Amino acid sequence: MLARLGSLAWLGFPTAVHGASAAPDAGETGLRVGDTSVRVVAYRSGEARVTYCSLHENERTSVAASRRAIDECGGRLVELRAQGQRLVSFRLDGVQYRFDPNRIFTRVGIEKTLKRYGHYSDQAREAVAAFAARWLEVADLRGGATVVAVHNNAPGGYSLKSYARTGAYRDEAAAIYDNPGLDPDDFFLVTEERFFLLLKERRWNVVLQASNSAADDGSLSLYCGRASIPYVNVEAAYSHLDRQVEMLREAHRLIAGPCPGARTSGAAPLRVPTEGEVVRR
Repeated sequence: MLARLGSLAWLGFPTAVHGASAAPDAGETGLRVGDTSVRVVAYRSGEARVTYCSLHENERTSVAASRRAIDECGGRLVELRAQGQRLVSFRLDGVQYRFDPNRIFTRVGIEKTLKRYGHYSDQAREAVAAFAARWLEVADLRGGATVVAVHNNAPGGYSLKSYARTGAYRDEAAAIYDNPGLDPDDFFLVTEERFFLLLKERRWNVVLQASNSAADDGSLSLYCGRASIPYVNVEAAYSHLDRQVEMLREAHRLIAGPCPGARTSGAAPLRVPTEGEVVRR
């Protein structure tokens, strides 16, 4: 409990805790930000050594992949449902605000995301900060399970290449591993070198986040990296359901061992890459 309070205080968030354990094993928790109601839906099967987190409601492939992984491997999924969109909108004192729910885990990030998507005020920042603090309590990321975030992307946008030497996020990576036999849209982003090395050994596309020097964007990966919470992001293209399931099995394998109920997917096998594809900053 003290560790959780400390992590919220480090962010400058409110530290009120509603009960000894705010994380439901299954079911639904209602949250509010301004005039908007948001649902946090939790699913659990078997031992929950992995907590899957879905923050963007429009990324439905990642939710379907997570449910399959939980059925096969066990674990817990915490899914944010807010208006069916990527962004959350709310009104406060007659003003409309919008924010990215994966950019609200630091005060700097909250200010940036509100300004990027429209209006900003100190009152709106405080409302979003309270919402983020409550989400962290419900998700219970300090409960000992490794956090596995699940996301989807579209071709030609965010990908492994975004972290390459010429990429938009090149300064956010301590190291990257690029397997040319895999689609760069399908990759892992991790906060711990042990995960990076294990995934590299298994020939997966993977980025090691530079948590201490990365720009403060308020993301869950930054929050977990700075709070020393083990974190793995499993990123895949919208159309790559089988591949994302395979990647989630791999994440479970390196965290808790092989999935006992794993089925063979239709994803293409991995190609062993040539030498010289690890780039360290």
